[in-house]
Amino acid sequence: MEKGVAFVILSVLTFHLTKDEMGYVGLFVFTCALMQTFIGLGTDNYARLCVVKKPSKIKEILCSIWFILLCSSIFILLLMVLNDKIGVFVFLPSSNYYFLFLYSFTSTIISLFLCTNQGQKKVLRYSSIVILKITLDLIILLLLWSFLSINYETRLFSLVCSSIIVCIISLIYLWREFYTGFKFKNELSQTSLFIAKALPNTIIVASILVVDKIIIGNKSTSLLGELTFLTGVASPVVYFCEALNKATLPYSFEYLKSSQYTSYDKMNIKNILLFIFVAVVYFLLLKLLSPYIFSENYSDIKNYLPLFLCIPLFKLFYYSFARIFTFHEALQKLLYINLPIGIIYIYFLHVNSKLCLFTVIKYILLYQFTLSIIVLFYSSQYFKTNFIKMSTYREVLNELLNSFNKTTRIFTR
Repeated sequence: MEKGVAFVILSVLTFHLTKDEMGYVGLFVFTCALMQTFIGLGTDNYARLCVVKKPSKIKEILCSIWFILLCSSIFILLLMVLNDKIGVFVFLPSSNYYFLFLYSFTSTIISLFLCTNQGQKKVLRYSSIVILKITLDLIILLLLWSFLSINYETRLFSLVCSSIIVCIISLIYLWREFYTGFKFKNELSQTSLFIAKALPNTIIVASILVVDKIIIGNKSTSLLGELTFLTGVASPVVYFCEALNKATLPYSFEYLKSSQYTSYDKMNIKNILLFIFVAVVYFLLLKLLSPYIFSENYSDIKNYLPLFLCIPLFKLFYYSFARIFTFHEALQKLLYINLPIGIIYIYFLHVNSKLCLFTVIKYILLYQFTLSIIVLFYSSQYFKTNFIKMSTYREVLNELLNSFNKTTRIFTR
């Protein structure tokens, strides 16, 4: 349902927004992702980890997280007010600055809610909130369409309003489930220590994924609009990639906790094989349906979809081994990989004066592929993987074949 609603929104936008306006909306969303990093400081990842590793202390840990979020939010808001007066950094018009803060802050709270539920394996509650947010976004957008014309400003308004409503719901749940008074002195130091280790890498990764969009947008807003549209078209597969990562994350921690490394590798291989199958099916379906659901102004961009779908595949590969550093609370070590590779990626984007969509996709692919390969070998300091052994793949394929045969027998009886 979530994917279907997202597709309806994208389809509506292609008939009303130009490529330049689509690029501006994309720049807003990407900038919010960076600001969310500075507000959240990676506390959502720590909450998810502690739900699995320290369930008896989760209420105190959540209280320490609330305190940190309050301090960071006030600090970021003060910086934005100061920047509005001085105008040091101008990525977006000042009229959208507070939309930017509202969307970033509410998204941070929603992310905290989702991570705690993910760690508790509460799939229904997790899915309900995700679907509610995107459904509200569509409803608000259609209501605005009834009274006003759809442009980039109404699009931003629908994003912010839906996020505020879902944030309030998330806050009510978190308050009822985890509030026991502000007793967090004992856990504040541990939470701060995790943030101190993880934050440099988190900021670098988030910055790279925004700075590259700013560079592309400065060279051509239309080009950024094309990339934003292509990202939207690929979003069902991207969401599936994220869902695979999030759904298997608690099981990953359990396998790592009990040193079941073979099971860990097999799970990752199954995820990748399942992702490839879904991506191929999705591409074939979209090839048939796209003339009926998207504007002709964007028709030429869809030809790059097969190449673009390799990006989430490499991301899934990266997630498979980067989470090992999360489990060992050693995310700062990923900085040694992400920083140099990210700088090289940004440099090539910056110096290329003749960027086109195909070139941008190639740069992103090379960036994600390099990260994936290096983090695979770097993770060997924690365990010896069997991921690259053909015997492991044969075992996985045999398990999948046996599961398929059992399922077939059940439906053919």
